[in-house]
Amino acid sequence: MVNGPPTPPPTTAAELQDEARIASTSTADQAPAVHASDPPPPQAAPETRLEIYQDVLPALIDSLARNEYNRLVLVAEEADLEARQRAIDSNQGFLSSPL
Repeated sequence: MVNGPPTPPPTTAAELQDEARIASTSTADQAPAVHASDPPPPQAAPETRLEIYQDVLPALIDSLARNEYNRLVLVAEEADLEARQRAIDSNQGFLSSPL
């Protein structure tokens, strides 16, 4: 019934249990199937990103101690860009054919 009043939310214990059961089964039905033959999705190596940030941490601390906020932002942005580029480069090996 499209034009009828909206359904009130569950209020009794039985209604709340039914709602929880329906919600848990609907999310289980929507989970994507994973096959053993499927390769794992490509992920950037977190240790590479961590290394980059550990390398620039002294420069960030020094910039902060000297109140050089422009340099601080510049160093942080460059490190972030380098980490992203390395992540992109590491994922390029997973392409099997050109599009």
